[in-house]
Amino acid sequence: MVTITNFKVHKNKEGNQFCSLILSGDVELVKSKETGKFYVTVRKTSITSTFDEVVCKQMIGKILRVLNLINSYSSSVICKLRVR
Repeated sequence: MVTITNFKVHKNKEGNQFCSLILSGDVELVKSKETGKFYVTVRKTSITSTFDEVVCKQMIGKILRVLNLINSYSSSVICKLRVR
């Protein structure tokens, strides 16, 4: 599951605005390859949306359950909202 933590407004080549959602995963315990010690981290990414700024503000804090990752190199993810 990932949480929508923020959003960012962008402009495309034609000057039209669109928003991307900033997503954060759960805290993960990772072992350093160099030192062998453990540390905690959170993975973050963004995904474009068709939402306007008003909807994006309302989405902050929502938790998404990832149903299927299309491609590990693609930002395309099929998500389902989990109701809080």
